[in-house]
Amino acid sequence: CLMLGENALYCTFKMQLAPLDGAADLKVWETMQELNSSRKNFRHDWLRHGICVPFTCPNVVQNGSTNKIRQKGISDCYSAKLKGYGLKGHVTKIHCETEKSLYRVDYLDTIVA
Repeated sequence: CLMLGENALYCTFKMQLAPLDGAADLKVWETMQELNSSRKNFRHDWLRHGICVPFTCPNVVQNGSTNKIRQKGISDCYSAKLKGYGLKGHVTKIHCETEKSLYRVDYLDTIVA
């Protein structure tokens, strides 16, 4: 994903799932709640994902957008995908990376590398 150049955007996020308002079929949600009731199982209503945004959610604005805008866009994208299961999602934590390094390369990096 990061090899896409200026279009690169890789995001990891945590998403809280909930039943869709007015959903006729809550079978998936009820199954998840049943699994959540056992302390031995992990929470099925919390998802942790890492996605290449241009491929997974191409309608999310990438250039110049803040994490808040990306968070809303990814929430909407995933909610649309989950709608068929009677679920919706809300991104609670997000971290995105582009092709640009977070850290400046200095002379020690060059010497050691």
